[in-house]
Amino acid sequence: MHPKLSNYLDIVRVIASFAVLFEHLSMYNNDVFPAFQNYGHLAVMGFFILSGYVIAYVADQREKTIDVYLKHRFARLYSVMVVAWLLTIVLDGVGPLINSNVYEGVIASDQAWVRIFAHVFFLHESWGSIQFFSNQPLWSLAYEFWYYLLFGVIFLYKGKFKLVLILFIALIMGPVILLYGLIWFTGGLLYKLHKQDRHVNQTLAATIFLVTVPVIFSYPYWSDYLLPTTQFSYGRLTIQTGIEDLIFAFFISINIYFFRYSGLSFSFLSPIVRFFSGISFSLYVFHFPLIFFFQSILTRYFSLSNYSLFFILTVLIVASVYLLSFISEKKKRVYYRLFDHLFTVFSFKQTK
Repeated sequence: MHPKLSNYLDIVRVIASFAVLFEHLSMYNNDVFPAFQNYGHLAVMGFFILSGYVIAYVADQREKTIDVYLKHRFARLYSVMVVAWLLTIVLDGVGPLINSNVYEGVIASDQAWVRIFAHVFFLHESWGSIQFFSNQPLWSLAYEFWYYLLFGVIFLYKGKFKLVLILFIALIMGPVILLYGLIWFTGGLLYKLHKQDRHVNQTLAATIFLVTVPVIFSYPYWSDYLLPTTQFSYGRLTIQTGIEDLIFAFFISINIYFFRYSGLSFSFLSPIVRFFSGISFSLYVFHFPLIFFFQSILTRYFSLSNYSLFFILTVLIVASVYLLSFISEKKKRVYYRLFDHLFTVFSFKQTK
């Protein structure tokens, strides 16, 4: 991948990660900095575009067989998710003992084993929504998991049961995950378009890129005027939200597509971007239980303004995520070897 484009994708990933963090920090801290609450959900749409792009790239360049591809995808997810699940269970158990008021209405704890089972197999958003105790943001990881599988079967699986597997995966996904697949697979289409390396006028590309930046950041303030308000909903999706998300994804896609040909570079940001990009996945899946745990301690033992609490929580969470990344994101190779062993055992049994 072109270094300038790779760096820009990392910039988008970092911005999206902090957009989600800041939305939740504001939302659960007396709505301090309310403007941040406009961007968290949209940031996930950005994640979907980036994920589709990167998966198309690695499948084309490195992970060219279905077994290698799946082992890398499973290692990527489970290396972080196992830590996220354990962290959530531990902090949700300890935090309320320190300050139960902070956790009021936050933890969904009934039918615990059903919640654990659903999340371990990424079924928690199939035809419904099952929250993992306090960790609400994990909903999007179910989407990612099934997009990984569907992409792998469509583009890498060579067996005779391809159509059956595609239909089976689609059935498990359910209508909402399928609909948002339009956004995720748009990322893959972006990679294919970039790979064609068409000639695009640099000045035109830079102009379109720069115009889309304010359009994207101002989107929450004018998107509600695009469509009439509707109350029809299915799960976490309303018709209005779904269409608005698709339109937002279109602007993100245009922005990324034309950056490739704009001649612009943000290489001076590379060191800091590389650091935060390296923990962005962990930041997304760990931050929510960490917010409430640290907030329970700080609000019990210290008298802080909402603004001070916001900044202190930000520092504590980023530092904690960095440390936790050494046993999560940075351990992907361990999980890859585990899945490699499991695939070998399964293949051996199949040939007996």
